[in-house]
Amino acid sequence: MTFTGYGDEWRLSRRIFHQTFRADSALKFRPMQIRRAREMIVSLIDDSQHYHAHFATFSSSVTMSAVYDYEISARDDPLVLLSDDT
Repeated sequence: MTFTGYGDEWRLSRRIFHQTFRADSALKFRPMQIRRAREMIVSLIDDSQHYHAHFATFSSSVTMSAVYDYEISARDDPLVLLSDDT
């Protein structure tokens, strides 16, 4: 959306973005964020040495769930690993 020229496509992208991420719409993501935070806490308790990986997995899982409606299956989920490589 950032590099799209102003026009019909830009307006559509902007409308979709605002409908999805305005403050009152963002509340629908809260249960997923809480669930992922609890999973991260359990992971930190089980393996505190790799805390950076747990935070990265948490960030990736929340983002992928909110943007793509994709629920990761595990810490070594292929799409999470792919996003970490970029």
